[in-house]
Amino acid sequence: MTYFFEYTKTFQGPLDLKLDDVSRLPASLEMLRYGRSSGLVLYHIGTDATTQAAMLTLGDEILAVNDQPARDVAAIMAVVSQATTIKVTVGSVAAAYLQREWHTLKAFKRSSFHTRHYRLDANAYRIEKQRLRRTDNSLTLADVRTFGPCELSTAPAEFQEYCEKHPTKVHLELCFVLHLGTKLDQYVFMATDRDDYVAWLSGLEHLVDKHFSRDRLSFSKIGSDKSMYLEHMRDLFSQADRNHDGTVSSSEMTKLLRKHNMVIRRREMQRHLKRLFTNKKEKLTFEQFCELYEDMTLPKVITEEIMPEYGHSDDSGWYMTLEDLRTFCSKSQGMELDKQTIAAAGIAGDKLRPYAFSKLLKENAHMAYNLQHRVEVYQDMTQPLPHYFISSSHNTYLTGDQLFGQSNVKAYIRAFFMGCKCVELDLWDGDHEPVIYHGHTLTTKISARDVLVACRDFAFVTSPYPVILSLENHLSLAHQDIFARLAVEVLGDLLHVIPPDSNPMPSPEALKGKVLLKGKRLPPGSGADGDVSDEDEAEEELEEVEKHEQELDDATKAKLRKQRIKPGKKKSKQKLSKRFSDIISFNSVKYRGVKSLRTYRETQTPMQMSSFSESKLEDIAENAEAANLFVQRNERQLARVYPFGMRFRSSNYNPQLGWTHGAQIVALNFQTAGIDLDYNQGKFADNGASGYVLKPVFLRQPKSPFSPNNAMVQPSRLVVRLLSAENLPNPAGAFFRETIDPLVELAISGVNDDCVKKVSKTINNNGFNPTWNETFEFDLKFAELALLSFRVYDVDKFSRNDFIAQAVIPIHSLQPGYRHVQLFTHDNSRVEGSRLFVHVQAERRTAPPS
Repeated sequence: MTYFFEYTKTFQGPLDLKLDDVSRLPASLEMLRYGRSSGLVLYHIGTDATTQAAMLTLGDEILAVNDQPARDVAAIMAVVSQATTIKVTVGSVAAAYLQREWHTLKAFKRSSFHTRHYRLDANAYRIEKQRLRRTDNSLTLADVRTFGPCELSTAPAEFQEYCEKHPTKVHLELCFVLHLGTKLDQYVFMATDRDDYVAWLSGLEHLVDKHFSRDRLSFSKIGSDKSMYLEHMRDLFSQADRNHDGTVSSSEMTKLLRKHNMVIRRREMQRHLKRLFTNKKEKLTFEQFCELYEDMTLPKVITEEIMPEYGHSDDSGWYMTLEDLRTFCSKSQGMELDKQTIAAAGIAGDKLRPYAFSKLLKENAHMAYNLQHRVEVYQDMTQPLPHYFISSSHNTYLTGDQLFGQSNVKAYIRAFFMGCKCVELDLWDGDHEPVIYHGHTLTTKISARDVLVACRDFAFVTSPYPVILSLENHLSLAHQDIFARLAVEVLGDLLHVIPPDSNPMPSPEALKGKVLLKGKRLPPGSGADGDVSDEDEAEEELEEVEKHEQELDDATKAKLRKQRIKPGKKKSKQKLSKRFSDIISFNSVKYRGVKSLRTYRETQTPMQMSSFSESKLEDIAENAEAANLFVQRNERQLARVYPFGMRFRSSNYNPQLGWTHGAQIVALNFQTAGIDLDYNQGKFADNGASGYVLKPVFLRQPKSPFSPNNAMVQPSRLVVRLLSAENLPNPAGAFFRETIDPLVELAISGVNDDCVKKVSKTINNNGFNPTWNETFEFDLKFAELALLSFRVYDVDKFSRNDFIAQAVIPIHSLQPGYRHVQLFTHDNSRVEGSRLFVHVQAERRTAPPS
């Protein structure tokens, strides 16, 4: 059979693998038999393969080894057991098996199991659920963040309670769990037997982990252009086909357009159909539906400007030849026409028509955000750690506000999937082991052990570069020893300690796969427990709250005074365990004003790290001398910035304030969606979504003259022409049948002199294919630090405009020419099929960090 999905992986051999002819496999491995009768199927993987993170799965059919077709078992076994480099091409038997027919699973929902029938739809990349009259309510594989065997300790509370009440009804060894969406909602399933259990995990392994780009893990998935397009179009076709007869009538199409924010009269719909199809079409097949959709979303600029300039016309209309397309790519897009682009164009009869050209411009290569920057680690990763911006979270354990919110281990997992590389642990004494919560408040507590396990299992899910655990130590000596033991026990070889005299610091490349701890250290040479200065970030946050409490309304003041747990008497010294001190890499030291910045080279070492509240950073930014000294300090030492203490609702601040001053770790509340977190996610989608972005050269110089308040960098100009949009969704909470009136807000975020916001005109009653054709110019002093944001709103004449979607792109990752801007929700989930079409032109364009 021909596999829908094949892939190739290279290993360092030899490998401990076992495979055999499908026809000779035992009956107990019936699931593995499904496939070509002469295929070689993998039915054993040794530990040497798994330790290489080998993307091989039981049930794989071996198609080729070292580019030689896999036919003879003995010959292939000789290669995999002896060769030093092994290139294996496989197809997923399990995925094919799960597509063949409906499979029975028990789905856990509302405190009990329900028997349902599912199958994999590899064409649309989803798990379909069968119903009596129709197939819908599918789970989209694009939303799957992680999956695997169900462990009782991490399963939903309702499932744990069910297992306790009905132990004979649950076979945990047959249960697996999916985590979906940005909130990591858990779906628990139980297979009927071991073969189906293995088949589901194996099939999901292929279609989730191997098909989608790792950019998906940072909630900005790229995926396969063709498959994503087909998935979106099949979903639209399913919405339109209300009577489920496999076709779409013109009236059904009109209703679909109304649902997707376009009011169109029947006569106008008939004109579209007549122009496309010679025969009168009462019913559209899927292929014809796609053609009509492309016609209605075709940007006018293609037929009015691009085709007249680069193409030709004949009796059938405008077209481009292969040579015309090559000229367009070179002259307009600043890129070479490669084989992949030619294949994607699908030129029929040597002529590329406007609809096919429009589809080509929706390919990933023509995104406004440079695709290479999103999917590859292209920057130099061998420089010292302080030379990078690092994606960072504040009070990571919280899922709500800072005073009364819930703490949850899942918040750490979610942060890691969002690309975070520095998380915070507020450690306090528990009954037997340390716990984590926001001290002096009524937030709930979670186990420090569970958080360490989450760090072990998920810290490197988006990239192998180091993860920093920022520790707020409120532990007694005994519990400090317990935490140190837990860290060593749980993290094992992942835990790494950088020597305190390191100068300069190691690089992210040298620290791959390592977990580093930030906290207090004892002075060099200390042989036992000792005293260190007490630096309580939680105390400082509460002091800020009390200092500004008069700014709150009376109701909030009363609630705070009634609910807040007051801290005890502040101590100037803290007892520190020798065992705890020995696992710390970055020694926390308190910032003591501008004077300490003037003498930082004489009084501090590179491994000493300070934390700065948002308000302290603002004070530094307002002082020209302090701002420049802070930039210079951050060339050799790490600086962590955290939110103002008054942000007890977990709101965020603009992280650009820290980044423009060279601060590497600008911590945000990852549980709170909004423009500030959008900036963070847009910035760190760069450099392969690795969580590390190299700072510009002027922020890496030992005695940099740079200050965000001067104009040392030669200015540049950015011109963005907003052309049109496609398939804009309704805002959350919109009324049924409501049609949006979209406008687009374009803004630059960077140093103060570069910050500017510009707004387009409003397009009434059309979110399906609105056209603006407006030009916006931006003069930039520091393009290397600037981010361009697009925010789409539905205009409301009687209240605040409603947010629809957004995108954030670093200026150095912005590609020139005619580009599409993929839109995202506030929580950075991709809005399928929704995009802006723009033209970008830059003068004196600056290069990305190198």
